[in-house]
Amino acid sequence: MRTWLHADDTASALLRVITHGSVNEIYNISGNTELPNRETVKKILSLYFDRDMSGQWEDFIQPGHRIGQDVRYSIDDSKLKSLGWQAQAGFDQELALVVDWYKSNFVW
Repeated sequence: MRTWLHADDTASALLRVITHGSVNEIYNISGNTELPNRETVKKILSLYFDRDMSGQWEDFIQPGHRIGQDVRYSIDDSKLKSLGWQAQAGFDQELALVVDWYKSNFVW
């Protein structure tokens, strides 16, 4: 499991802490979308191939498990939200833009 956060949201969170936070306080920054890695891979492949890849996604990965690998990354960002911050970027919309950019610009 991973929680996804757009770079613009990270920047706005930092600005919120600088302008509204307390000195020497710790503020966690987190996103609005938490997904298992396999779901993220399915979304990327489906966008790339313009069709549902749910049944074929495993053909594109090398399964494995690293020793000591965390099962889930997630943090509590309620202190930051109490300053009036909220992540704005939509995961699916932004992912579509990223995949489209790579399809159009990346030299494979």
